[in-house]
Amino acid sequence: MRGLFIGFLAAFLPVMAQVALAQKRSVSVSDCVCLRRIVEGPILSPDGRNLAYVLKSPDAESNRNKFEVRIRSSVGTKEPFNGRVVLKEFAEISGVKWLRDGMRLAALVGMNETLRGPSSIVIVDTRSGASDKVTIASGIIQYSMSMDGNTIAYSTSVALGPEEKPYSDPVLVSHGFHLPSDYAVKVGYGKGAVYPVRSEIWILRRISDRARWRKERMSPPSDALPNPDDRHALAQIRSISVSPDGRYLAFGYDLEAHLDAWESNRTVKAFRERLAVKPESLGVYDIDAQAFQVIPMIPFPHDPLWWSDDSHSVGTLSAAPISSRWAVEDAAKATDPTGRSSFHLFSVDLVTRTVSEVLNSDKANDGASIVSWKDDSGGMILNIANEDRLVRLRRSGDSWDEVSRSESKASISLNPSATMDGQHFVGVHQEAKVPPDIWSILDGKGTTPVRLTNLNPETADLAFGDVSNISWKNRFGASISGQLILPGGADKKSRYPLVIMLTWPDEQFVCDGHYANSFPPASLVDAGFAVVIFNVYNAFGKGSDRPSGPPLIQEAESTVASVEALVDYLSNEGVAMKDNVGIIGFSRSSWKVDYLITHSEMKLRAASSADGGVGNYGESWLNGEWWGGRQEDAGYGGSFLQAKSAWLAGAPAFNADRVKTPLLMEYSGASGLEDEPRLAYEFHGALVALNKPVELFFYPHGDHPLDTPFERIASLQRNLDWFRFWMLDREGEAPSYDPNQFLRWRLLKKQLTDNEAGGENGTAIKSTLEMGPDSY
Repeated sequence: MRGLFIGFLAAFLPVMAQVALAQKRSVSVSDCVCLRRIVEGPILSPDGRNLAYVLKSPDAESNRNKFEVRIRSSVGTKEPFNGRVVLKEFAEISGVKWLRDGMRLAALVGMNETLRGPSSIVIVDTRSGASDKVTIASGIIQYSMSMDGNTIAYSTSVALGPEEKPYSDPVLVSHGFHLPSDYAVKVGYGKGAVYPVRSEIWILRRISDRARWRKERMSPPSDALPNPDDRHALAQIRSISVSPDGRYLAFGYDLEAHLDAWESNRTVKAFRERLAVKPESLGVYDIDAQAFQVIPMIPFPHDPLWWSDDSHSVGTLSAAPISSRWAVEDAAKATDPTGRSSFHLFSVDLVTRTVSEVLNSDKANDGASIVSWKDDSGGMILNIANEDRLVRLRRSGDSWDEVSRSESKASISLNPSATMDGQHFVGVHQEAKVPPDIWSILDGKGTTPVRLTNLNPETADLAFGDVSNISWKNRFGASISGQLILPGGADKKSRYPLVIMLTWPDEQFVCDGHYANSFPPASLVDAGFAVVIFNVYNAFGKGSDRPSGPPLIQEAESTVASVEALVDYLSNEGVAMKDNVGIIGFSRSSWKVDYLITHSEMKLRAASSADGGVGNYGESWLNGEWWGGRQEDAGYGGSFLQAKSAWLAGAPAFNADRVKTPLLMEYSGASGLEDEPRLAYEFHGALVALNKPVELFFYPHGDHPLDTPFERIASLQRNLDWFRFWMLDREGEAPSYDPNQFLRWRLLKKQLTDNEAGGENGTAIKSTLEMGPDSY
């Protein structure tokens, strides 16, 4: 009898699994776009009892994103509680900070860099709901505030002078005007409009919570002035941070002056030569004395900057100070000057004006952040994210010694995480099939993690694919890792059409990709595709077994080799169809897709390339003196005339005749600043001239990446339809905003068939479309 029961159970369990799977519904593009996400936080109150976070809720009906600051207890309850709303806006909310009293919160509403609208700094009393608002008409790039809420520093873009807006001057327009070498960059942002590239720092102070604000503009250091005649404007400002007591302001800025000590530094030289990047310096301004502190020269400080509680010291992840012993040691070890191996965590004592090393470069790049810091002599607690533990340090001379180390923080990862006591942690936890929420754990206690919020309960009804981590090697011997997603309940004997996504395979919920457009992994899997998510820069060793050519070609070839090896690996494993592969890239990985379809012998069925344009000759002259143009030249080993053979061999547009893959191109308009997709034209024009199947879409108000619900839904759905059409030979219902979508694509398919057959090229797409769909 027992044997009969076991036999019945063995037969019944697969049926139960299929029923359970059938009860879940498919993941739509709208499901992914409308996912509520924590975009900042959790931020713990000074006593650690409460937490705040910023929730972003996209609305697909109104095409707006709603932002809320919510607060709740940092400890668990019987049921997840999403907290109480204390601030709600349709403009972006960022920079949330608790003040010292633990009852007030500060936040920036409407951060913007383009002089397109006002920004506000809001201080909210979480008990009464009363708020104190400071509105800045020119917009705020970033801000920082003292712990008592009475000192604020913020940066804003500089309004353009008449000489920078020639189209506003009728005399210049009617008589012609001089074009500086960087004019192409300026006019690229709207007809005659100039994207603000200079900034100012302003300081607001008051003597008490109810007093009037006094406003003053900070005079920047002389080595930061791109124009010596303008005593206030800096080129670029980064990492603004006011000390807890409101006396000091620390910030990173572009170093405009050519100083011998800096120019001879190997890190500065490498950034200039390889990436065409100016050196960046750390500055500390004494707000009380209205003077800059003389501190060691610290290059390339990263965001954020940390302060000790007594405001005597500031910490930064940066390259070794100029002429320091650490700079000498890094040079002796021959570390990569622009790589993570040359960046350390340092503290700067403003009393003694000395630098000490908190963590060496090996440890500093394990995701280290300062959790708490009493003073410069000790009391520092670091969160080592990659080790999943806390480290307590005390200063000894010009270095810091480890005092103690915590146990592992428990069975789940929290990123980001926060703690006040080093034992109780709160943070955001998500996995491939677990949506992001705030969880609480106790360090080393073996207790069960507690889920504090349930922001997306509807995802419990969605059917996601089977997710696993995979690894393989490319022909240069590099080990590559990625994430493989297969349809749920996948048949192990079946091979699937494969779509490769060149983006980050982190612990993101797989509803959409790391970036908000182009990548629809869940929807593709639901349509029957296998999806692999991975990304690489230089996937090769330090020896001779690496691609030949200049840096940009080496980077592209390492991606090509990694993609080709992945397809071979999954084909050998019996997972993927080797002859039915597609690929998607965005931003930096977009041009790698363009490079792959012009240089690899691998046959691809479809490709999608969004917001790229890097690697083509036009990037060099369109961006001119701007770092983008110079970086392009450095990547090919020189300007076009200096390194013509490298440009001709590498640039996708110069090799468009080799394309055999239908290409979808999507470009955005820099939040409305650009009138047209300038960087798409060169490659797109070359493909059109050669009668290659290509589609170019432009989102005039789109950001990088896309942000509004309508744009995101259109991009994800368009990519889903594109790969279904070319790889599965399926059409759905054309979207209302593009009713001719499949008609155009059928014509592209005929064009591709004619090209492959060697028949008539140049199918008359335009004239056919004008006849209407019924005439096709």
